[in-house]
Amino acid sequence: MPLLEVITRYLRVVGNLGYQEICRTAEKRLMPKPERSAVTWAITVPAIWTDQSRMLMRKAALDAGLILDKRQFSDKVRICLEPEGAALQCFHQWLSDHPTQTELKDKKFMVIDLGGGTADVTVHQVTEWARSASRLTFDEIEAPSGGPWGGRLISEEFFLRILQPLLGTELYSKFINNDAIRLRFLFNEYNSVIANFQMKSGATHVFQLNVLLNDLQDDGGTLAANVNRYNSQTSVENHLVYSAPRKSLRVPSKVVKRWFLPIIGPVRSHLDTLAGQHGVIKLAFLVG
Repeated sequence: MPLLEVITRYLRVVGNLGYQEICRTAEKRLMPKPERSAVTWAITVPAIWTDQSRMLMRKAALDAGLILDKRQFSDKVRICLEPEGAALQCFHQWLSDHPTQTELKDKKFMVIDLGGGTADVTVHQVTEWARSASRLTFDEIEAPSGGPWGGRLISEEFFLRILQPLLGTELYSKFINNDAIRLRFLFNEYNSVIANFQMKSGATHVFQLNVLLNDLQDDGGTLAANVNRYNSQTSVENHLVYSAPRKSLRVPSKVVKRWFLPIIGPVRSHLDTLAGQHGVIKLAFLVG
């Protein structure tokens, strides 16, 4: 299926869900149900997209039925660059948490967008701030920059340092070459553990492997033997614990922390470079 058709279908579903949510909110607030033609949609796109790519997004929005007046350049669809949208949302939240903040003009701030594939950083400067009028404007003083330091590097470290030696050549090949098996494990098991990672002394993190082993048609015997082999080659504080009855793997937080290093190192270096170029930066918003 062509990519543009995929995006169009996605926007059609999201548009319907979004309009239903707007109607429910209006009903809860005892407000009249808005006409769909009155809704203005804001669609965020990567900052590195070309003008042609943004035009195609507008076409997808038109074909998805978000633009009812059939004009591709209708003001009922606003294309917002992701760093700008993130900056506005983060500032809105920050100002809610700091109601006494009055002096913002000329202050600089960073938006650090850590995505799945890349880390993108922008630097902005507040040009106008009036809390009483809820007016905030800012300029981009550093175009999006960064590198391929996204979250995929964490999963790649986990695959290479843990799954590959524990599953062995045959099972790991089956895992890495089967999209359905790999994605099911990532979304159902792996992501929740990584999202809740905490660096505490003596802490461990548990990965449930029962679904993965069932998908690989393995009873866990290979993994159990390889865990023992893995532990024989590392220090006690880095030992893994495999539970055969639960089919779970307990990993020390020290081990998990190492999977983040391919991201933390280059991101920190890049932030230091930007800070050296732009002087005092008062705020940094981390999104992704």
